Amino acid sequence: MKLADRIQRYVDAIQPAPLGERITRYLAACPEAVSGRGGHIATLKVAVALVHGFDLSPERARPFLEVYNQRCAPPWTDKELAHKLREADKLSPKNGKPRGWLLAESPLHVAIALVHGFDLSPERALPFLERYNQRCDPPWPYGDLLTVLREADEATPTHNRPRGWLLESTPSHYRYDPYPA
Repeated sequence: MKLADRIQRYVDAIQPAPLGERITRYLAACPEAVSGRGGHIATLKVAVALVHGFDLSPERARPFLEVYNQRCAPPWTDKELAHKLREADKLSPKNGKPRGWLLAESPLHVAIALVHGFDLSPERALPFLERYNQRCDPPWPYGDLLTVLREADEATPTHNRPRGWLLESTPSHYRYDPYPA
C-alpha cells in the first residue's frame, strides 16, 4: 500500500467528536463553583461559554449547566440556573471572540499526527487535513489549515514517540483516539 493511501486510511479512521461530547469535555475541565469562593462568577463563566461560546440558546444550554451544577457546592436551584443562563444570554463576552467561538473542534491533534507521526511537511499534510476538516461539523473556520499544520510542526507532542512513528506500521484496524482515557 502506498504511503499516501496509508495516511488517508489513518485520517479517515479519526472521527470528529460530536458537539455534545466536546461540551461535556469542556465542562469537565471547568473549575467547580463553591459558595463563598467565587461560585457565582465560576457558574456564570460556564453559562457564558455555553450560550456564547457554543452558541446555544438558554434552553439548549440548560441540560449541560445542570450537569455542571452537580459539581457545585452547594448546587444551584433550578430558578438560579435559569437566571444565570438568562444573564449569560444578555452579557457580551469580554474575550472579544465571536459568538460560537467554541463550536469548531480544533484539528490540531490530527495535524500533529500528520506532521510528527508521518513526518510530513505542513504543505504535504495539507490535503489530508482538508479532507478531515470536511467531515467536521462545523468545519474549522479560524485561520487557514496550513497555519494549524505549521503550529503542529512546531509543537512538541506529549508522547515519547520519535518523529515518524506512524511510518513503520499503521494497522488497518487502528482507530485513533485523540482523547485517550
